[in-house]
Amino acid sequence: MPATISTGAMRIYRTDFVPTRLAALLLLGLLTACSDPAAEEPAAGCAAHTACDSGLCDTGTGRCLPASTALVPIATPGEETDLLLDFGAVRVGAEARLQLAFRNDAPVALEATLAGLEGPFSAAVTSIVVEPGQEGVLELTYEPAAAGRDETIVTVASHRTNWALELKGRGAAPSLDCPEALDFGFAIGPDTRSRTLRCANDSGLPLVLEAAVTGGGFALTGAETREVEANELFDLEMTFTPVAFGPQAGEIVLREAGGAVLRAIPLTANTRESALLVVDEGCVAFTRTPLGASTEAGIRLRNLATEPLTVRAEVQGSPVFSVPEEITLGVGGTPESEAVLPIHFAPTTRQDHEAVLVLDADGVEQQLCLNGPAGGPRIVCTPSPLELGIHALGLPGSSELTCTNAAAAGASEDVLYVESVTTSGPTLAATIVGGASPTGYAGSESFTLHVTSSPLEPGAFTGHVTVASNDAIAPRLEIPVAGDAIATPGCTLRTEPSSVIDFGSARVGTPVEADVLLENTGTDPCVLVQQPFDDLGIYTLELPRMIDPGKSALARATFAPQLLGGREAQFAFRVSDPARSSRTLWLYGVAETSCVEWSVQPFDMGAARLGCSSEVETIRATNGCLHAVPVEAIEIAGAPALFTATAGATLPMQLAPGASLEVQLQHHAPLGLDGTAGAGIWLRNGQAAVSRTLQVQSTANDGAVAEHFTFAGRELDILWVIDTGVGMAGVQDAIADQLAHFLAPNLGAIDWRMAVTRADGSGQLHRGSGAAPTWLDDSMSDFATRFSEYVHQGSAGARALGLESLYRALPHLAPRPGAQLAVVFVSDVEDQSPETSNFYANAAAFAGYERVTFHAITGGATGCGSAEPENHYSAMLGGEGGWMSICSTSWQTDFAGLGAVAFELPAFLHLRDPPSDVDADGIVDLELLHQGTVLEPTDGMGTVQWTLPDPRRIRIEPVAAPSPGDLLEVRYQLECF
Repeated sequence: MPATISTGAMRIYRTDFVPTRLAALLLLGLLTACSDPAAEEPAAGCAAHTACDSGLCDTGTGRCLPASTALVPIATPGEETDLLLDFGAVRVGAEARLQLAFRNDAPVALEATLAGLEGPFSAAVTSIVVEPGQEGVLELTYEPAAAGRDETIVTVASHRTNWALELKGRGAAPSLDCPEALDFGFAIGPDTRSRTLRCANDSGLPLVLEAAVTGGGFALTGAETREVEANELFDLEMTFTPVAFGPQAGEIVLREAGGAVLRAIPLTANTRESALLVVDEGCVAFTRTPLGASTEAGIRLRNLATEPLTVRAEVQGSPVFSVPEEITLGVGGTPESEAVLPIHFAPTTRQDHEAVLVLDADGVEQQLCLNGPAGGPRIVCTPSPLELGIHALGLPGSSELTCTNAAAAGASEDVLYVESVTTSGPTLAATIVGGASPTGYAGSESFTLHVTSSPLEPGAFTGHVTVASNDAIAPRLEIPVAGDAIATPGCTLRTEPSSVIDFGSARVGTPVEADVLLENTGTDPCVLVQQPFDDLGIYTLELPRMIDPGKSALARATFAPQLLGGREAQFAFRVSDPARSSRTLWLYGVAETSCVEWSVQPFDMGAARLGCSSEVETIRATNGCLHAVPVEAIEIAGAPALFTATAGATLPMQLAPGASLEVQLQHHAPLGLDGTAGAGIWLRNGQAAVSRTLQVQSTANDGAVAEHFTFAGRELDILWVIDTGVGMAGVQDAIADQLAHFLAPNLGAIDWRMAVTRADGSGQLHRGSGAAPTWLDDSMSDFATRFSEYVHQGSAGARALGLESLYRALPHLAPRPGAQLAVVFVSDVEDQSPETSNFYANAAAFAGYERVTFHAITGGATGCGSAEPENHYSAMLGGEGGWMSICSTSWQTDFAGLGAVAFELPAFLHLRDPPSDVDADGIVDLELLHQGTVLEPTDGMGTVQWTLPDPRRIRIEPVAAPSPGDLLEVRYQLECF
């Protein structure tokens, strides 16, 4: 084995001596004369004919040279070898040369020899002799025969020293990395569309390129010949100017100057076939419109022809949309060539409405989708206009508006939120009585606007009050206001009673009335203006606007108590009486004796499990008196051991008028009580009750629950997201032809339906001709024909936006209650949607479905055939999605496998009895019975049959899924809650 000697950064291999031509000469001649360096007389030199062990003798000194004497290579060391020559990139068929230099520092001539050299590396001379003090070179040639890397290691020998020489080179052939095709999309009329074709020179060689464009309307901007450096990324600017209607095709050919074609890239574009241009393309989306209201939208139409064009319009699919029957457009290029077609949306039912607008221009039809959600808040303020009547200068006048949310009650999306109330000028002011509700106003709820006017000069005046809200139709509702200001020197007004209206005692729920006499005893009109009035919800009093001189009027006041106790209210008004312009009437009435009332009466605290305590509930005791009420303690009678009541403030205390005391109540269920318990709770001062008695009750049970279900079956919505790129026609054919294999695994156990959307980012669900439905199922006699029509979305080369199409389609799916959704992406290119796949997966989770899975027919992560590697779809599949290759050669088998995954649906049961705040740990001893037999969570082989993913939902896996009509029972125990 050779030994290794390290010399600086260079490794030198010493092997056994191998005779060479030079070595043979030296042995036969000079070297035989070398003397032993240990000889006493070295001057005798080589003439002594004493052989040196090294085989080398210095004839000048007569001394033997060391055995390691050798040429010194002048070269770069390799990473793993002694020497390295790297030829770099060399065009196939060409050659490159590099030299390996040596220096001879020895006093004798030395030889260097190459061994083990083979193609594509070669050398004209493989051995050289270098005289003392001189340099010599070995020249090597690299001539690649094919593209790719070439590497080899050869041996360089000098005397008794060998070096490992690494040779590297890369055969390079001209090549370009460019898109498979370039699509210009739709071009309108004479407009020119521009696109950029971006390519990369990935050959590693500088190139001179020539570009040639074919096909009508396609052109290259800039020079047709350009120089491109190795690995350079470069752009070719292209244009398309329509020369005819319909699809257009061309090609751009890139070749090496004077050489072979490197790339031929198809060019595609399209121009409209009709003289009618719908400027506002896509779906017409209306804002949420309350029932009974109407909103309007419009689409701009343009005539591209040189003569007038009549367009007939028709809405198909829903009567809540309406349009004019026809519209005429002027000659193209004139202002009259463009007009807006109005579309009205007047919903009568609460749902997301969809329809198709068909436009017919000279027999060529174009379709647009219409959609509009029904519902939402609708503000209506009355009276409108608001008449403020006659005012006296310097005496503000006022009136009230009642604003109501006219939406139907019950839906959270119909809640009305008031953002602001403004007026048209400084002489008008408007405020919401009691302030705007932070939780909004549900359907049919109202609020009151108090409007005041302070005119600065006599005469009629106008203005408006603006209410800003979340009403989509009238986000800024303007109510006209009008009135008349008069200049009056003053009047004399007498009231009877003069200050207090005492209604006496009244029974709760029985109104009591009293009259107020107002008499003008002066010679000028009296103008009266009511001030904001806190009527406590039980008093009413309305004054006349004006009383003529010498006249009188009766105003009727009403007291209608709702709670026990006395109630006082202050009624203030202003009058054009210079002696007493501000007047006050006190209204007083009594209903029983107590005026401290509870916020709830009676109060049911719900249930508590034996041995547990209920949740803490908070109620309020409010002082409705006009004086403070002393509270010393809270008293409990009936079952005091089962209830606790704790004041939210330190007792004793003085409960101020209008103030409230919070009381925290809790029910404690002992181990021996199973049923309903009740108690009376009141506030006391000393031994006297100062509030009404609050009746509370609660129930206790052992926590055992049994819920019964009749299984309704499983439902599946399947949404196909179909790519319409070039080359997708065959895949669309395969899906339509082989659909029966996809459906075969269902075996009739699952109620399914299908819809289709294009992967072009629009999210529009496909409809067939006429009033065809969005969803298809096998109950339709022509299902196969319709599905084939729906799935053939074309292959015009639209941009691939599958995930964005899914996102935009979600609001239009209208999921069935309890249904599950399977999304199938079909594409042979990577998705170009702007967001990440996680965004779309999360969005789909909120689409209203019980469960959402994703499946794909794509080129997979690495691509196949001409199909690109896809980027987003695999990330969507998760652990429950299926995939098949778009390049499959056995569609029947693979398509059936994909269907088996899509139809592998679990079943779900939603528990009704667990409280809203219970977690999974609060439900124990859970049992599931199917047709009276206990269904274990796992079978005997360890297969999971059902789980409890959250406290109110059971998931039954497909292997154990029940059939429609099966009886299910869920038994469990509730821990303390």
